[in-house]
Amino acid sequence: MMTGFLSAQECVDDVTGALIPFGGCAVMAPAFGCDGSGFGVNMWEECPVTCDTCPPDCEDNGVTSHGCCLPDLNLYITEDGSVYYNTSVAISGFQFNIEGAIPNAAYGGDAATAGFQILANSTNSLVVAFSLSGSTIPVGCGTLVEVDLDGVPTGISNIIVSDANAQPIDFSYYDDNSNPGPE
Repeated sequence: MMTGFLSAQECVDDVTGALIPFGGCAVMAPAFGCDGSGFGVNMWEECPVTCDTCPPDCEDNGVTSHGCCLPDLNLYITEDGSVYYNTSVAISGFQFNIEGAIPNAAYGGDAATAGFQILANSTNSLVVAFSLSGSTIPVGCGTLVEVDLDGVPTGISNIIVSDANAQPIDFSYYDDNSNPGPE
């Protein structure tokens, strides 16, 4: 989780200056990777601009502008098929139906980063993702998965999300026209 910034406008690279003698974030973040660490700093914290880990500006851009702006244990799908999430519990798998559009494929996001198998079924508008190795999507927020769609989605239904012990996590769809709550 990003710390040390009061807002997205204050987000800058080379936060502590630890990497400046070695070429700064422009050199070191690609060398170590944004999920790595070196010289006593985590790259995603030291180089938030380069690593795209600046905190979202939820107040100016709205709750549905980024997963970290959503309430805890909520999902939201954008018109272009990005599924945002916010969770206080690690995720080992999920499935849901897309409403109002047909999923052609699902890929990317934090599900892909965690090594999940990601499937989309255009017949029943189902998106499913799970790990064969036992990996999880850690506590956090962002983009869960990207969905290639025919049409414009109106929501997500039949949400099933499980924790590392295969127990259900009570996720809801965030409807930006009302308050979040159980579906």
